[in-house]
Amino acid sequence: MRYKTASKVLIAHFGNMRVNLIAKPQIEAFITRRRSQFGTVSGVRPKSGKPKRTKKKISNATVNRELACLKKMFSNLVADGVLTSNPARFVDFLIEENEPGRVLNKVEELHYLSCASQPLRDYAILLIETGVRPAELCKLAVKDAFLNVDKPYLVVRDGKTKAARRSVPLSMRATEVLTKRLTSAKGKYVFAGGRGGNDPNSPAVKFNNAHYGALKRSKIDGLNRSGTEGSCTLYSFRHTFATRFLERRPGDLLTLAALLGHSSLRMVMRYAHPSDNHKFEAIRSMEAPTTGTGNANTADTSTHAHDANNLIKSTLSR
Repeated sequence: MRYKTASKVLIAHFGNMRVNLIAKPQIEAFITRRRSQFGTVSGVRPKSGKPKRTKKKISNATVNRELACLKKMFSNLVADGVLTSNPARFVDFLIEENEPGRVLNKVEELHYLSCASQPLRDYAILLIETGVRPAELCKLAVKDAFLNVDKPYLVVRDGKTKAARRSVPLSMRATEVLTKRLTSAKGKYVFAGGRGGNDPNSPAVKFNNAHYGALKRSKIDGLNRSGTEGSCTLYSFRHTFATRFLERRPGDLLTLAALLGHSSLRMVMRYAHPSDNHKFEAIRSMEAPTTGTGNANTADTSTHAHDANNLIKSTLSR
């Protein structure tokens, strides 16, 4: 799916050029042009006309995904004997800012789910509860959900790496959702494909349009207080899972890496972002009275905790 999206941009830029005439200068010109362009507004796509542009330029990460696709395309041409060398091989990737992914708090999650239609609602709950990749959940087969056991779990068989091919334990909430879906499943997949999910023997491809609709109705990701565009994607639920996991089990990066299907701890850290609530809790734990402290300090700590709670509640209600 990532290559399919990137290829559209590459075809729009290089479509009228002969591949043997594309060299490093032409590729660097493409990168310069893409870095000057602006992204499109997330939400329901317009039925006609050009999509509305944001005030935020396309990220280096997006350009790198497109460059990776171009490198792969040229590698295939070299392997097939069409070209003798890969000109993209000499073009370096851009430095990525690694901005933290969007993490939903409990209030935002409830509001989003209340505005999500089925099967998006079940799909989103499972993403939040398991942390699996959106594409992995789309391809989940009925036979890969093991619910009639003491410790229910699902199996990701079609992972893109060895680490991605894994088993994922299920929470009670995830088990309840999957049980209902398996009961009503008419084919091989938990989320059926085809128009309106009417093809039981093919997997769903994506839920982007339904997601955009839920975002528009819930208004959790419009213009935020800083005046910039929100960025809640289906991958945000994976970030949410990782962040909540580490808030409950701080430091347990190896387990989180296994659950997310990562082979490196560096990749795991890109998914976990301490929430404001968790940071307040950390400060409160530092203020907690130690052995031998008097009642005055205990009372003072209690006051601070009360003030922090009020601040958190007022922040979440905005």
